[in-house]
Amino acid sequence: MYNTGKRFYFLKKEIIAKYQDVHFDMLWYIMGLTNIHRIHTEDAMREFLIRYFLIRDKPIEEYAIDVINDELIIDGYISNQYFKITMYDLVQLMGFERSDFKYNIDGRLSDFIEEYQFKPINIKTQQTGDKSFTISSDALAYALMGLKTLFEIDSCSIPFLNTLEGVSRARVASASKLAAYVVNKIGEAEFERFRNEFPSAISRYFNWSLKENKVEFNVFEDMDRENLAKIYEIHDGNSLSANQLRNLEIDDDFKHDMNYLNSHIVFAYGVKKGYVKLSDNQLTLINDIEPNFSYDYDELLGPDGEMYSTQEIYDNFNMAAWMEYLP
Repeated sequence: MYNTGKRFYFLKKEIIAKYQDVHFDMLWYIMGLTNIHRIHTEDAMREFLIRYFLIRDKPIEEYAIDVINDELIIDGYISNQYFKITMYDLVQLMGFERSDFKYNIDGRLSDFIEEYQFKPINIKTQQTGDKSFTISSDALAYALMGLKTLFEIDSCSIPFLNTLEGVSRARVASASKLAAYVVNKIGEAEFERFRNEFPSAISRYFNWSLKENKVEFNVFEDMDRENLAKIYEIHDGNSLSANQLRNLEIDDDFKHDMNYLNSHIVFAYGVKKGYVKLSDNQLTLINDIEPNFSYDYDELLGPDGEMYSTQEIYDNFNMAAWMEYLP
């Protein structure tokens, strides 16, 4: 699991000041559609461009004219406001991050093509009384992340394909060729400059997250049911949830109710298998967990969103008392 939201740690203040919210918000949005979290390496930039060219509802040949003649990568209107991101802008914004995900690129291109499905954002607010209103989960999340431009995403003039099902090899080849042209035009020197300015961005993150390398542990599928029930009893101090489990009364409501505890069981599994390093350092929840180990970051935070060290999480849940029941 990872935190998503605009991140500017590897952008200089004078660069941030040159751009408006619409540039950052739309770049964040498109990076989400393409499953790209950073573009500061040649591979990540190339993969971002290939995927973007593919999902745009526009012939690659027309795109090539914009790119070659005007160095134009992204442009359109949102709420009658014109915006554009050129090749020059991509270089300037190379340090922009969509999340704190440990990898820059999520999955192979073939996986992306197979799994891509455009999902419209659900931005809805409705007044329900004189002093009250309801807000959709997407709208609330974007408001909290400061993505105010995306409240007008329905007015965006950039059309995207619904799926890439049946995409031709010729289109993939053309998108790849055009992306390679852009990366070559940017030049290796720009990527080298970034590496020298922000070496921690290179050492902290990895390029590719591949399906076969991910470690995912599902307590309902990967654990002996009785052992899981014993952990429930030890932690809860009663047999209610344990008996529900033993009686196979496992529905979506039960999974939802137990998600907080189950997320900590997954964490404990990571400790037992060596994917999670125990430390009192406050940032270990981010820095000392193997990047290929899947865990629910949000469920491990405190009630007010505070971050605990991995050692504190381990101790607070008394994991040593039930570690033996984990596979």
